[in-house]
Amino acid sequence: MRRLVVLSTLLATSALHAETFTVDTSSDANLGACTAAAADCSLRGALVRANANADSDVIAFALPTSDAGYQAATDHWLIGVGDVALPPVLAPVLIDGYAQPGASANTLTPAQGGLNGTLKIEIRGVSQFRTQQNGLEVSGGEFNQPASTFRGLVINSFGAQVLFHGSSAHRLEGCYLGS
Repeated sequence: MRRLVVLSTLLATSALHAETFTVDTSSDANLGACTAAAADCSLRGALVRANANADSDVIAFALPTSDAGYQAATDHWLIGVGDVALPPVLAPVLIDGYAQPGASANTLTPAQGGLNGTLKIEIRGVSQFRTQQNGLEVSGGEFNQPASTFRGLVINSFGAQVLFHGSSAHRLEGCYLGS
C-alpha cells in the first residue's frame, strides 16, 4: 500500500511541469495536440495548453513554407485571428517569435543605423470584430500572476495589440505593434 501512495504522489507532482509547445500551423482552430505530427499545434491551441499548466511554459514556432499562412512575397507567416479572440494568458508563458527559423533579434542601436532584426510571425485580427478584440492579453484574473514575455512578433489590427494586467513585470521584447 505504501508503494502505491508513493507512486501516486510521484505521478501527481510530475504531471505538470514547464513545457514547450511548438506552433506548426497558422490555423486559428483550437489545435492543441502539439506533438511531432505536422499541423497539430496552433497558437490558439498552444495558449490553451499553456494555460492549463501553472509552470512557466514556452510557445515556440516552426511553421513550414507549405503552411497556408505563409506569405511568400514577404517571407513571413500570418496567423489570422477570426471572430473569437485568442484566449488570454492565465499562466506565465514566453511566446517566442524568434524561435521561427529565419527570425532574428535586432542587434543595432539607433546610432548604428536602426533595425536589422527579422520578424517572421504576424498575428493579425482578420474578422469584423477585430477592433473589439485584444491581440495578446495577460489576464487580470490574478493580480500577482507571474510575469509573461512576448517577443519577436508582429501584432496588428486589434483594438489593443497587447494588454497586460496585474502587478508583475510582463515584458514585450522586439515586437512590432500596428493599428
